[in-house]
Amino acid sequence: MKDRRGRKETEAKINAKAWKDPEFRKKLIANPRQALKEMGMQNIPAQLKIDVMKEEKDHWCIVLREPPAGYGSLSEEELEKLAAAADSEECGGGSCLTGY
Repeated sequence: MKDRRGRKETEAKINAKAWKDPEFRKKLIANPRQALKEMGMQNIPAQLKIDVMKEEKDHWCIVLREPPAGYGSLSEEELEKLAAAADSEECGGGSCLTGY
């Protein structure tokens, strides 16, 4: 049976491995798709572009998600709630890296 993880759990697993294994971290930055495959993620969609960014104490990475359907009619407060919820949803509003 395949292990199905959401985006948040998947990214946590990737980070833990990168923190523990400096060689994996280098490989992940240089060739993310290959590093993830070596980690056991064999079902990465071919059309999925993967960018790896190192966030450090003086470098803040902001992920801009796709806007939800009908976002033009929502208030800024409603949009903020949706954006906050996207981080806790199954795929964070984006494509999942699952099946490893």
